[in-house]
Amino acid sequence: MKEPVIVCVDDEEIVLKSLKRELNKSFGSKYIIEIAEGGEEALNLFEELMLAGNDIPLVIADQIMPGLKGDELLARLHAISPKTLTIMLTGQADKDAITNAVNRANLYRYIAKPWDATDLELTVKEAIRRYFQDKAIEKQMQLLRGMNANLEQKVKERTVQLEQQQEELKQLNASKDKFFSIIAHDLRAPFTGLLGISDFIVKNVGKFSPQEIKEHVTSMQEATESVYVLLENLLTWTQLKQNIIEYHPQYISLRELSERNTAFFASNAVQKKLSLKNQIPPQFRVYADKGMLNTILRNLLSNAVKFTRPGGIIELSAVSQGAFIEFAVSDTGVGIPKEAIPHLFRIDMKYSTPGTNGEEGSGLGLILSKALVEKNNGQMRIETEPKQGTVVTVRLLAAAE
Repeated sequence: MKEPVIVCVDDEEIVLKSLKRELNKSFGSKYIIEIAEGGEEALNLFEELMLAGNDIPLVIADQIMPGLKGDELLARLHAISPKTLTIMLTGQADKDAITNAVNRANLYRYIAKPWDATDLELTVKEAIRRYFQDKAIEKQMQLLRGMNANLEQKVKERTVQLEQQQEELKQLNASKDKFFSIIAHDLRAPFTGLLGISDFIVKNVGKFSPQEIKEHVTSMQEATESVYVLLENLLTWTQLKQNIIEYHPQYISLRELSERNTAFFASNAVQKKLSLKNQIPPQFRVYADKGMLNTILRNLLSNAVKFTRPGGIIELSAVSQGAFIEFAVSDTGVGIPKEAIPHLFRIDMKYSTPGTNGEEGSGLGLILSKALVEKNNGQMRIETEPKQGTVVTVRLLAAAE
């Protein structure tokens, strides 16, 4: 580490030599004493010392010098190094010069010429002590500011972690409430219907005509299909939440899988006098998990059947979008208010309306479908108008040719 420097400035050579000699006696073992004959020379010397990395705790300058006066010199040096302390030497008390140096150069003290050796030594010693004390305090302040900034950053990070944990806990509680709500109400209702229909048939089977038996059995089939879809959704949802669902993507014929699902809902569509059309081209194949895609299609078709009035149309279609295929399930049903769309995918906010035949829903189907689409690196969007119908579009990666 380089030794610190005390700079002395005076236009009189004899004064400089005397000043340097006095300072060397008391401070020469720890400090380098540099001298400059005039303001311009002092500026050049100061800049060289700064560039070399020297610490300059103190500058002692005469006031009355040709060219650059002492107060102006000290002001310019202060602008370069604000921490450096300054002492003015003056043969006469020039109040204006001293005031200027105090205001613009952080003047530590002025000393009258001729100086007293003891007073000079004590003044320089005190100035140097103050310089390094201020420097140590500034270093501690920087350290404290750094520690404070680090602590604030840690507090921010911890706050974010806590907020994330709270949000996760909120979602877990919402999922738990949703799960128990489905078990307590949505799952019990169709079973109650099944038990009621079956009990009624058993007690009155001899009284029914073949047509009446067919109607009752059809009602049982619809209730059974509803329970099956709900149980499958519950199982898949539980696996998703526990992160244990297996993901096995493969190349899938979109037409073939959609045909299976339209067949599954064919009887429901007939009962409601709905036209169920599959317009997906046979050559379209996607890269996805087959079980998940089957669940997605089943839920979208289930909603379409549920919320389309008798005589309405449900259509499956698909288009190629470069590396992707977009398939859609559209209906001419009751539609959804635009303000309700954000609620459809929130587990903590139930939005479910009865179907056109009074069918009840859990609100889980769309939430689960969106989660499964995203699990397959896809996207889902909904376009809907009240009383005009709904189009749910799913974008998945197309199978490689």
